[in-house]
Amino acid sequence: MQAVARVQAQGFCPGGSSWSSGEITYSGAGAGSTPKAAVKWWMGDKEHHDALLDPKWRRVGPVGYKGSAFNPPQTGNTGTFVVEFGVCNK
Repeated sequence: MQAVARVQAQGFCPGGSSWSSGEITYSGAGAGSTPKAAVKWWMGDKEHHDALLDPKWRRVGPVGYKGSAFNPPQTGNTGTFVVEFGVCNK
């Protein structure tokens, strides 16, 4: 499912006049399969760092799950982490 469809499926911004959303993702294996590893990587990458700290985003929805988002999927100790950002104008 694409990022916009995920945000819409959660009922974000009902009755709003306009809205915007963004998303960052991370998938890692072994020692890189933790939330701490995801945040460290995001903060070390300019584009992801800027997205995390952008003051325009008023709502944040983080999620993590055990498993690989790689294609083909990696096996073993893997984790995937996603942060959805949004702003709703009513």
